[in-house]
Amino acid sequence: MKKIIVFLISLTLVFTSVTAFAEGLSVFSDVDITTDEGIAVYTLYAEGIVKGYGDGTFGIDKSLTRAETSRMINLLFKYTDAGENSFSDVSYDDWYYDDVNIAVKAGFIVGFEDGTFRGNDPVTRQQACSIVARIVKPAPKQSLTITDAVDDWAKGDVQAIADAGLVALEDGGKFRATEIMTRGELALLLAQFVDNSDYTVDVPGDTKPDDAKPDNTDKDNNNSSATKPSTGGGSRPSGGSSGGNKPDDTKPE
Repeated sequence: MKKIIVFLISLTLVFTSVTAFAEGLSVFSDVDITTDEGIAVYTLYAEGIVKGYGDGTFGIDKSLTRAETSRMINLLFKYTDAGENSFSDVSYDDWYYDDVNIAVKAGFIVGFEDGTFRGNDPVTRQQACSIVARIVKPAPKQSLTITDAVDDWAKGDVQAIADAGLVALEDGGKFRATEIMTRGELALLLAQFVDNSDYTVDVPGDTKPDDAKPDNTDKDNNNSSATKPSTGGGSRPSGGSSGGNKPDDTKPE
C-alpha cells in the first residue's frame, strides 16, 4: 500500500484512498473514516495490523492492553524473533504468549520488577510514548510546553514524542499522560510509521523494567545502535502454533 501520511494529505484524497482499499471488506461500524483517527485505523487495517472485534466494531474509544499493544507493534515493525518466556503470569496457553516474548526480545516492552508482564493491564498515554521512543529516534520539530503532570520516568519520552509531532497536545498544552490510551489514539500514533523511512528503528540493548522508579529509569536511546527489526522463528515449544493473525481482541477458543 502506498504511504499514507495522516496529517499531510487532503481529506478528499484520503477518503478516496481509504474507500479504495476498504471496498469489499468489513467496515467498522464505530469508525468514521473522515476523521484523523478513522484514517489511521483503516491505514493499519489495510496493512493487516489491526482487525477489531467480531461484532464489526473496532472499539475505537476502548482501552488497549499491554498484550494488544505488543501485537500491534510487532506486526507494524515486523518483529518476529522471540526470546524465552520469563514471566510468572504468561503461560503457553495465553493467546499473547508469542507476542509478549517477541516484544521483550525486541526491547520495546519489558515487564515489571516482580517478574510479571501483566498482559491485560491497560496502557496509559505516557507508557505508549515510552514504548514508541524505545523503538524509534524521534527528531524534534518544535519545542512544546506540556502543562499537566507527567510521571518523572516518562517525561523525556513524552516530550520527545510530542516535540517530534507524533502526538498532539490539547488546549492549554495538556497531554493527559496518566490517562488510558484508546485504541484510536494508538492507531493515530502508529499509523505515522507505515512505510515511513523518516524513522530508524532503534532496539535498545538495556531497557529498564516498566515499573522502574524515576531514579533508575534514566536512559539515552540515542546511545543504542540503530538496527532493522529482527526476523526469525518464535520461541513456542515444538508442535505449538504461533496463533496466526487473529483479531487483536481474540483469545483462543
